[in-house]
Amino acid sequence: MKKRLMSIFAFTVLVAFTTSCKDKEIEASSTDITPKEVATATEETEEDPSAIAEDAAAVEGEEDYDDPTVFPTSFKFKHDLIMTGEYHDGEIVSGVESKSWVGLVKESDDTYSVYKLNPTTKKVYDVVLDEAGEMTGTKVSVKSVGEVVFMTNEGILTKGTDLASVDLPKTIYPGESKEFSYKGKVYTLYAEGEKGEPYNYENSEGEQIRAYTIKKYSLFIKIKGQSTAIKLLDLSSLEEATPTIEFAGDLNGDGVIDFLINTTYNYNMSRPTLYISENKSGTINIKAVAALTSLGC
Repeated sequence: MKKRLMSIFAFTVLVAFTTSCKDKEIEASSTDITPKEVATATEETEEDPSAIAEDAAAVEGEEDYDDPTVFPTSFKFKHDLIMTGEYHDGEIVSGVESKSWVGLVKESDDTYSVYKLNPTTKKVYDVVLDEAGEMTGTKVSVKSVGEVVFMTNEGILTKGTDLASVDLPKTIYPGESKEFSYKGKVYTLYAEGEKGEPYNYENSEGEQIRAYTIKKYSLFIKIKGQSTAIKLLDLSSLEEATPTIEFAGDLNGDGVIDFLINTTYNYNMSRPTLYISENKSGTINIKAVAALTSLGC
């Protein structure tokens, strides 16, 4: 994992060292919706093709892991996403202290704000990969008035307090949908794919939760008055993983819903992905602009 996102290539090695440590919190509501046309939601970047090719190349001596992500078609974004915590080498973008950051901060159960933040990093012992005396892990820290949900490059989010969020089900399972209103617009989130067998688990509050395995998954959002639905995520397969909606609200001040979605496809992987809205010639799109991939615990 000597490059950003090299964790994908080292996936099979890390699975041998660790098991899942993530609880799955599930909620959902059901209706049917099948728009005939779907728009895709990915960021258009103008990156150097040679740099992209270099990042995409497998590291010598490593096997390329078969990533089942069909959409977004690439997770090589021009914007960065970081969170507090400890990470394996290469999972956090380099030069954190030299960049300008803003972060979504949860100040209470239903109160969010966007502030300018100054995260710091330091090398730490990686309990999964390091030998005695090594310190290849990276710890991200930041001083804040509340819980920092995520941080991204300054200029993407609109700074402000009392950000209105939407209380949505954590997971929209295949065959389910959720209609909601936000700032005068009506939206419908819905999922397609293959839902497997049910199972029960105990959440952090000690409650028994009923959930389902997912074998194939696609997530869409339909905006009332707009003819085409927007594709947010398409996974051809999942291994004991459940994509989850971590935040929904207007992050860039344009009056349209934005999302933080964990687009994971494996139980040992987390991939929070930031989706930001844009309006071009009267057509709204909600596209992925940044993500953070990390493995193991």
